[in-house]
Amino acid sequence: KRFSSVNQLEWVGPIFDDQLLFKEYQKASIFVYPSVAEKGETFGLAALEAMSQGCATIVSDLDCFKDFIIDQKNGFIFNHRQNAIESLFGILKDIISEMPDERLEFLRNKAREVCDTHAIKKIALAFIEAVKE
Repeated sequence: KRFSSVNQLEWVGPIFDDQLLFKEYQKASIFVYPSVAEKGETFGLAALEAMSQGCATIVSDLDCFKDFIIDQKNGFIFNHRQNAIESLFGILKDIISEMPDERLEFLRNKAREVCDTHAIKKIALAFIEAVKE
């Protein structure tokens, strides 16, 4: 669903049911995970799940997201350390009001590629290889 203004965004709170969560991911066009937990995030699974469903994903500039989000290529990273609100708002405004539909669709398709790059089997094999070394 494409919005014409920031005022049309629907903010969804926590969802703990897996089936309902994936239905929300599938309905969403944008997923925002504005964590400021410099030491508390372990991997960023929610962002990865949203990307696998084709959401244009926006995350804060935490190291845990940099393994799978490449800013402006398959998602967006905002500066949560300085002017966080303005930084996040600027990205949302760009996506909602200024980004051409084709560019958004390209980014959403690039986001879906995490299904291949971060598939459980591929990650498990990478861990096994790392332990062997």
